[in-house]
Order: sequence, then structure tokens, then C-alpha cells
Amino acid sequence: MTDEEIVARLTAHDHEIGSLKHRMDVVEEHGKQIREIAMAVQKLSINMEQMLTAMTDQSERLKCLEGKPGKILGTVTQSALTTLVTAIVGGLVVVVIQSLANVIH
Repeated sequence: MTDEEIVARLTAHDHEIGSLKHRMDVVEEHGKQIREIAMAVQKLSINMEQMLTAMTDQSERLKCLEGKPGKILGTVTQSALTTLVTAIVGGLVVVVIQSLANVIH
């Protein structure tokens, strides 16, 4: 092998090494970008879990609020029925007492 062939081969190897270095730089940059994306996805996952927890809490509170009018209506209805029954029973007691009073006199 002559000196010129050796120089030509070394030059070709230098060119290949330069090309490989460039490719490695690109691969390293891609690796960095992939790590950044993975971190962003992890943060997004954590945020979504927190949002799910908050939505679950709000859903439970909403169910409680939605149930209150029904509870209030039930209480009002129960009070009205109690008042009505009390009035009817009170009226019957008055009628019975008056009847007894008429019978006694």
C-alpha cells in the first residue's frame, strides 16, 4: 500500500468519523427530546389524576346539593301531613267531647 492510498483511506475514515459524530449528535438530541416528552407525559398524567380526584369530590358535593331539595320537600310534606292529621284528630276529639257534654247535660 502506497502513501497516497494510506492518505486516501485515512481521509475517507476521517470523513466517515465526522459523519458518524454528526449522526451521534442527532441521536443524542433525539434522546434528549424523548426524555423531555416522557417528563411532560408524566406531568400530564399526574395532573389528570389530580383532576379526576377533584371531579370525583365535586360530583359527590353536587349529588348532596341535588338531594337537598328532595329532602326539604319531604320534610315539608311530612310536616303538612302531621298538621293535617293533628287537625283532624283534634276536630274529632272536640266533636266527641261536645257529644259527651250534650249527653251529660
